[in-house]
Formats: sequence, structure tokens, C-alpha cells
Amino acid sequence: MVAPLDLIQSVSQLGQWAQAHPWTVMGGFVAVPIAVGTLGLLLGRGRHTRPETFGSARWSTSREIRRAGLLRTRGVVLGRLDRAYLCDDSDRHVLLVGPTRSGKGIGVIIPTLLVWRESALVLDAKNGENYDISAAWRRLLGPVYAFTPMQGPQTRINVLDTVRLKTPQASPLEPYKIKNSTTY
Repeated sequence: MVAPLDLIQSVSQLGQWAQAHPWTVMGGFVAVPIAVGTLGLLLGRGRHTRPETFGSARWSTSREIRRAGLLRTRGVVLGRLDRAYLCDDSDRHVLLVGPTRSGKGIGVIIPTLLVWRESALVLDAKNGENYDISAAWRRLLGPVYAFTPMQGPQTRINVLDTVRLKTPQASPLEPYKIKNSTTY
């Protein structure tokens, strides 16, 4: 065991040496972190994980697809594996996003409308293509109505019917809210 006075004397001698050799001390402040960093890189190379800078997404394996229950004949069509369609018939939501002309309609929406046996509300704002392709089949399941604002309307909606006049819920902002909901 080192006596406290010996420790103080050793630190004092070290300080005197450091004052006499400032370049050596400064070199140590630079060299030691470089040496420790290099050693860490060399020893830690085997434990290096793959960076997730761009995410960790990957394609599912066949086993994962089977376990998720996607090899069904009903539900929202998500894709295809060999000759089998991948359908999600759960109570989860599906968000489909893609640029114009990227195949959302022909790859997901229309196949889903052809296998989905429950009711569906589909807004086809541009040209009614989804209605034109799926309406005959969907009529076998029940009534079908087309609401395509950019075409001649087969089904109409009067948004002014929703304005509450002379009621406790009436607000002067309601027509403005309706205008915004139909134009934006």
C-alpha cells in the first residue's frame, strides 16, 4: 500500500517532469486517443453490425409470409408470391402510397375490389377506372354506386344537406368547412 505522502510526492514529481517536457505530454494527449481508437476498431471488427442508415427493411421469407397468414384468397391484395396472391384479411389498416402511374390501381386496388366480398367505399376522383373494371363483378355481391366527381355523376351527394341550420350545433363556419373538405 502506498502511503498518502508518497502518492503526493509522486504526483508532484510527475508535474515537474511534465513541465520540463511539454512536447512529450502534448504528443501523449494526441497519440493515446489515436492508439486506443485504432485498437478498438481492430478488436471490435467482428462485432460490427450492419448500419441502418437507410433502414432495415427487407423482403419477407416464405415462412414469414405463411406465419403472417397472408396466403389467403380474401382480403386486401398486397402482392403475389409465385402463383399465390398475398391477401391481408385482418382488421389492420393498409396504407397505399405511390406516385401517379406507379401501378397502385392495377396492382392493388382493382384486384382487391375483385376478391373483397364486403362493402367498399372507393373514391376514384379522376376517371372512374376502378368502377368501370370492377362494377359488373361487384353487382353480383350487392348494389354498386359510382361517385366520380370528374365524370358525369351517376350518384350524387349534396354537401349542403349537411349544413345544420337553426340547431344548437349550427355554426357560421360550416359552409366554409364543407367547401374546404370538397376542394382540398
